[in-house]
Amino acid sequence: FAYSLATGGQLANGDAEAGPVPFLPRVIAEQVANQFQADIHPQCVIGDANFVEHPHRGITLGQTGSIGIGCILYPCTLGGVTDKVKARHPHVGDFVLIGTDVGVFGLVEIGDRAVVGANTEIYGYVNIGQNVRIGSSVVARTVKSSAGTPGKLIFEDGAVIGDESLIINDQPTDLVIPAGSSIPPHCFVTNDGQGRPRLS
Repeated sequence: FAYSLATGGQLANGDAEAGPVPFLPRVIAEQVANQFQADIHPQCVIGDANFVEHPHRGITLGQTGSIGIGCILYPCTLGGVTDKVKARHPHVGDFVLIGTDVGVFGLVEIGDRAVVGANTEIYGYVNIGQNVRIGSSVVARTVKSSAGTPGKLIFEDGAVIGDESLIINDQPTDLVIPAGSSIPPHCFVTNDGQGRPRLS
């Protein structure tokens, strides 16, 4: 209901179109947040058949974010990194599992059937492909360098990232974790300058 008010659209009889209502949807969202500890912006897009586990511990999703269908979300934050009025929140595909205390910030794309383990932080220009498995307590982020905006961090389909790994791209070229590859636990991964992962 709050989404319909926030975005406007055709009325039930189909004869007229209503404009967005700026204030009431936010009031509804704040009431829901107070009752259920789920701060979900009324303009974000959420598909059907999603399951929010332990919502009393908190879940946050910003205005320009989206969640597909059939996802399982434990308490997590899907937030933005800027207050500018532009696309700035994560997009979650279908049948994704996001673990407890995960923080996903920025224009992050999470592909269908991906798994993001508990206490993981994903930040910046990150694309996560289908069926990617990211372990617990992983940090995956892009960092602005002296060259300016960094390239993306791309996890191709089926990549597996071990627990407590640190994966950082601070180079202008995209860092690609190849399809089907496996990063062992406790690894530090950087861009070798050619877009390939360098493990240490």
